[in-house]
Amino acid sequence: MEISSLDPNTPWVQEGLARALKWSVVEENLERGTQNIGTARTAQWVEEFREREGWPAGLEAKAAELVMAWDLRQQPVEVLLRSDFETEVSIVRVLNWDTFIEKELELKPGEYVARGRRMGYRDVRVPFEVKAGGDKVEVTVICTEGI
Repeated sequence: MEISSLDPNTPWVQEGLARALKWSVVEENLERGTQNIGTARTAQWVEEFREREGWPAGLEAKAAELVMAWDLRQQPVEVLLRSDFETEVSIVRVLNWDTFIEKELELKPGEYVARGRRMGYRDVRVPFEVKAGGDKVEVTVICTEGI
């Protein structure tokens, strides 16, 4: 800025400022995306960050890490639900079933709550987490406490 004020015929100063501002915005978006990896906005940034030709090395590495973490987070993980064929099981905001012994499904990484209901018994809630790139998760949902 000081050089530009001394000599207004220095277009390279304005170009440098614009370039620095661009990389500063990219770095801020990378930080936000890393902190809030599950958001829709991060999904948009990840698509933008897939093409990184000519990026500075440090930002290139951060962007590659975010894209890899995002892709891993999108891969479903196997979940095995077990019950007693008398408890109605649902996963809150995902699926509802009648009774069953075992049910296999795939869920994206995140935190879930399985809910069990059975006539004459207290409802149960079983929180569980599906970790990105993790092993098969087994969850047992059985209502056992009578009312």
